[in-house]
Amino acid sequence: MKGMLRVLIVDEDLASRHLARTILTRAGWEAVDFSDAASALDCFSRERIDAVLIGGLPGYGGLDVCRTLRAAFSRL
Repeated sequence: MKGMLRVLIVDEDLASRHLARTILTRAGWEAVDFSDAASALDCFSRERIDAVLIGGLPGYGGLDVCRTLRAAFSRL
């Protein structure tokens, strides 16, 4: 569907990603999800993402992901 807002979900837990995807999709968002920060950052660099939802990631916290995004992408 054209014009939908896209959210990137990043969490190591499959059940958490599935729940977030279900809730956000029902609310009208297009959701993409990854279990690791590296894949999520790669997706963010290639695709239009409107929001990021960050859960638990071993060895790479949510603030680390936010700092990396801000440093790498001037559109933030």
